[in-house]
Amino acid sequence: MRSKFISVEIALHSDHESREWIEWFQKQDNHVDKVSGTDAKWFIYFAPLPLGDVDSTISSLCDAIDELPENIRAHWDNAIRRQQFIGYQAGLEWPCLDNRLSHDTLVKVVGLNAELRLAIFPSSTE
Repeated sequence: MRSKFISVEIALHSDHESREWIEWFQKQDNHVDKVSGTDAKWFIYFAPLPLGDVDSTISSLCDAIDELPENIRAHWDNAIRRQQFIGYQAGLEWPCLDNRLSHDTLVKVVGLNAELRLAIFPSSTE
């Protein structure tokens, strides 16, 4: 199996209930989870369907967050931490996986005061 890009997960670390945030993204057909946090009261996350590659997915998510109605966007802006987790499935075959994040996409991430995180999942032994 070759390594592959899986998805980008959006995560908020927040001390606010964020009910409006959760309901907004559930209406967009996302399964949103909210659990007790470690560095904030709540850890709220969901993984929208990827758009094929990591750069397009993150760029599109940044645009969507930037265009949120003011009352929904406030939950993002008021969170303690805002993250986009890039998920990969590690493979055992060559060639290596080569993804890039464009300058324009990185500017969008920084403009949203977000962190980029990488999550690399081990290959299954099956």
